[in-house]
Amino acid sequence: MSLGKRVPRKLRPKTCHMFLVLVLWSSATPTQVLAFLVTPPRVRLTGALFSVEGEKQKGVLHELNVFVREKQWTLRLAKAEVVAGTGRNRMVLQRLFPPSVRFVGPEDLIHPLLKPEIAGRPLIIEGLLYTGSRMLFVTGVDEGGEAGTN
Repeated sequence: MSLGKRVPRKLRPKTCHMFLVLVLWSSATPTQVLAFLVTPPRVRLTGALFSVEGEKQKGVLHELNVFVREKQWTLRLAKAEVVAGTGRNRMVLQRLFPPSVRFVGPEDLIHPLLKPEIAGRPLIIEGLLYTGSRMLFVTGVDEGGEAGTN
């Protein structure tokens, strides 16, 4: 070995891991980082689905444009609530601007939402709301009860 050359030290595995985490963390956009840190709220939407061509109804809390696969609906909400009871009920829907959301989930829950007979029927739809991607992962659909929109 010559005296003038310095032999580089091997990087320890722990140092390599920390460097890799730092590079990945700094290259991610803030929304990607927050997506891992924030659990989506579990929401319960009470209302009815109507065809997009229908008239706007006065006195409705909110209307959402809903996409279920290739089908587009207007969801007239009578009530929207965060099931966990965190007090963020209004903020959840305000984050959806423009007010449109895509419903995804298991086939047995999504398939009934594609049928024309569902139009105007009272519904309670529960799921995880990903506001950044405007997606509701449907975990439950109830076609009865007190879900009317007046």
